[in-house]
Amino acid sequence: MIGSQSYDSCVSRGLSACGVDKLFMEIHDASFPSFFQEDTARGTPYSDGTAAFLEQLAKLGFNGIQLGPQGLTAADNPSPYDGTLFSRNTLSLALSPLKRDGLLDERDIDTLLARRPPTRNQVHYGFAYAAQSEAIAIANGRFQENRAAFPELDRQLKDFRHSEARWLEQDALYSVLFELHGRQSWRHWQSAHGEPHLDRDLFNPARGSEAVYANRRVELLEDHRKAVERYIFGQLLMHRQHRQLRSRCKGLGIKLYADLQIGLSDQDVWAHQGLLLPDYLMGAPPSRTNPTGQP
Repeated sequence: MIGSQSYDSCVSRGLSACGVDKLFMEIHDASFPSFFQEDTARGTPYSDGTAAFLEQLAKLGFNGIQLGPQGLTAADNPSPYDGTLFSRNTLSLALSPLKRDGLLDERDIDTLLARRPPTRNQVHYGFAYAAQSEAIAIANGRFQENRAAFPELDRQLKDFRHSEARWLEQDALYSVLFELHGRQSWRHWQSAHGEPHLDRDLFNPARGSEAVYANRRVELLEDHRKAVERYIFGQLLMHRQHRQLRSRCKGLGIKLYADLQIGLSDQDVWAHQGLLLPDYLMGAPPSRTNPTGQP
């Protein structure tokens, strides 16, 4: 207490006296804090550490959070400004809520973090990418083995697949095809004879027969069902944790603001070629600090 007034009240009155009615914290997902026992070497707005951080921000008078773009980033490109339009970045998946949900246990988390780099003042993107992929695989496996133990999650998954089907299928298939074609850009996917593979235009029927592409999509979804299911499950977990964040912030009187990426992810270009001029790129021209430029 400060005199007869609370600290919160003094902060509020001080900001008002300065004519400040909106005090925002601008922060990217990777910069949010985590407690040591949940730290995947990359920050997340959904961790228990962040929950405590948000409470402190509210006490300091902050009433808004400006997030960075939250789209999925590629294994070789951590820039959030090249993230996906619809898929959320699973690198932000928090482990503590998964443990409370019964999808991970203490031993799982210890194993996932056993090789965590010791330096905690920077993001270790490669480690986080591998650890989060494994966490989703474990959580999905536990769910699939005993869906009856997770009735609410099972219901949410069915609803999620139905309501988000349009982009989920595209993004899940790209994830599968990226692995099938040697983990390289769709622009380099080739057939055994060195010709452009039909997978390049799976959602671009202007280049060929829609029936052929439709059959190929069905074939891929069936042959790689487990990988597709794992991708969709990971996205559901991300959307669940984001809803929980929104609820937590609302209770603290903190508004959440989103950011829009200025680039396009490789998979979104692949999925929406019909909306884009072929062979055109926009970006920065070569300069002293970036001699090759930035498409």
